[in-house]
Amino acid sequence: MKPYPESWLEGMIAHSVSQFNVLPLTSRCNIRCRFCSHQGNPPEFRLPFLSDRPLEKVESDLEFLDRGSKIVIGESATRIPEGEPLLYPDLVPLLARVRQRFPDTPVQMTTNGIELTEDLAVFLAGMPPLEVVVSLNSSTPRGRQLLMGDKQPRRAIMGVESLARRGIPFHGSLVLMPEAVGWEDIEQTVSFLDGQGCRTIRLLMPGYTDWGRSRGQSAGMSLSDWDSLGDRVDELRDRYRTPITTEPALWDRDGRGATLSARVEGVIKGSPAAAAGLRSGDQITEVDGIKVFSRVDAFERVRQSGCPRLKVVRRDGRPVKELEIQVAKSPGESSGLVMNYDIAPQLVRRIKDRAVGGGTLVLTSRLAGPVLKAAGLDGVFIQAAANQTLGGNIGCAGLLTVSDLVEGFHEFRDRSPGMDLQRVLVPEIAFDHRGEDLTGRGFWEIESLTGVKVISI
Repeated sequence: MKPYPESWLEGMIAHSVSQFNVLPLTSRCNIRCRFCSHQGNPPEFRLPFLSDRPLEKVESDLEFLDRGSKIVIGESATRIPEGEPLLYPDLVPLLARVRQRFPDTPVQMTTNGIELTEDLAVFLAGMPPLEVVVSLNSSTPRGRQLLMGDKQPRRAIMGVESLARRGIPFHGSLVLMPEAVGWEDIEQTVSFLDGQGCRTIRLLMPGYTDWGRSRGQSAGMSLSDWDSLGDRVDELRDRYRTPITTEPALWDRDGRGATLSARVEGVIKGSPAAAAGLRSGDQITEVDGIKVFSRVDAFERVRQSGCPRLKVVRRDGRPVKELEIQVAKSPGESSGLVMNYDIAPQLVRRIKDRAVGGGTLVLTSRLAGPVLKAAGLDGVFIQAAANQTLGGNIGCAGLLTVSDLVEGFHEFRDRSPGMDLQRVLVPEIAFDHRGEDLTGRGFWEIESLTGVKVISI
């Protein structure tokens, strides 16, 4: 594939800023993780590498940020590979200008922690509201070396301690590779983060592709292996107070399959939700007298409301309790509730608005399929398309290609040969701002290959 033109990269950056409130700074990194997703991309998926952007260019992007939404640094919402933001040479002046322009807007920055010095922690402490996500993966030198090739593993561990000393809100994440470091190392890391006052801990499944595996990348675990970890995750949740989530979510914990019940996965210590008495396992059924549709719906209603009134079902004993709880918080303030992401009601409405009675097929990913089926889309057919282009254990919509979606369409056709389809809906997240997938093919090609009208949504 030819290198992407500069105009394409600038368009991608503009899309990242204006649509996702994400500020791309650099693609440079200072470690080589054995689970790095970029190492598993086949040659035809060559992605643009972002050199350190001139400060004046990043500053010009600030006018396109939404001051009402969290500003994100060090994550990628597009196909620009995320780098280590603390390597960006103008990070300190940039953050100062972001805070000057957006004095009350929360900023979230993700880092591997190596460059998280005491001096930087002192500076960050003066930049509230700001939170740091530390991709720690292991709190032991041996674990950091094995998982990340970190040649200075103690620096990140001390960096977490600096955040804690300075009272900077932070979250931790671990890519789970027990076959490499063992469960003892994983639990030791969770214990360390919990003891340092971490707000939440996210456990991530390592992804691998057929290409990466052929090149020697660790195979990690399958989706079924991941689902079998539910009991171990529950043990960690019982042992530590810090809310623990998984990605992908472990939906089928009670044998009922995926549901949209607004279950609380955890409550951040010292938060308004904790003060109100909400607990892990509670199910929110109403917010301010309105029945909630999903976890996303419940979370957003609570976040946007001032002193929201909740109806909650609690199943920690017999009989089941139905409670009314009011959370003392201002509109837009974080409640401290931690919930898995399922589906936004706005997306369900968009699907229904674009559906043609009895003749609409939604093509989605293996991970999203069960959630969409639980959304009650009557008269709409759901087909999960496998990520065959990448293979391995990949199962997300953002990595589907045109060929994957076309194959999913034909699988549905083979199963329902007489079905009169009039419209096919495909996930917009699988395509860039020009409507092209990771191989450069446009979503409109699906229409010519299937003979059915196609809409990205």
